[in-house]
Amino acid sequence: MHVAIESPQPGMTVVRPQGTLDMHSVPAFHQILEAEVHRAERGLIVALADITFMDSSGLAVLIEGLKWSRGRALPYVLTHVTPAVQRVLELARLEHLFPIAPSVEEAERQCTRPVHAAPPAPPPTPPPTSAGPASPWRASRCRIWQPLRWDHTFLVCPRAGVRPASARSSDQVPAPMMSTVSAMPITSR
Repeated sequence: MHVAIESPQPGMTVVRPQGTLDMHSVPAFHQILEAEVHRAERGLIVALADITFMDSSGLAVLIEGLKWSRGRALPYVLTHVTPAVQRVLELARLEHLFPIAPSVEEAERQCTRPVHAAPPAPPPTPPPTSAGPASPWRASRCRIWQPLRWDHTFLVCPRAGVRPASARSSDQVPAPMMSTVSAMPITSR
């Protein structure tokens, strides 16, 4: 894989990979893209006109570049997106994740707009204050799971582990004992 690097304006970098962006070529492109994101001062443009094929590893490195640039509040724009690249973006439903411009000149204009860094993570929410002990099984992300060939149905909860679905939500089962399915009684038919 060959990658051309241009600087149309001071602090603005255009990266032009050529050929395929697949699992064989991505490691080299990954290093180049990371170096250019850290070197650029006003914006990074990735021109994809010469990409003939891209797989999920190529998509992953473009996402990494976006992540690095957002960490620096640096504009990151894809341009000259080929049908091969557009198809991968659409299949992954990520076509709206990236700023995409039809030309390098338009991408340069997009890079002059202010970009904000990714928002900080929200502070952790305090535990609910209620009378009596709160049941860990009332979490909203719990789901029913019924393994094949088992007589038991389990409720899988990310915070509290696994418990039989027949148990009441007020039952207090120690989480360490309930954290894996193998800790549950199994009844064969």
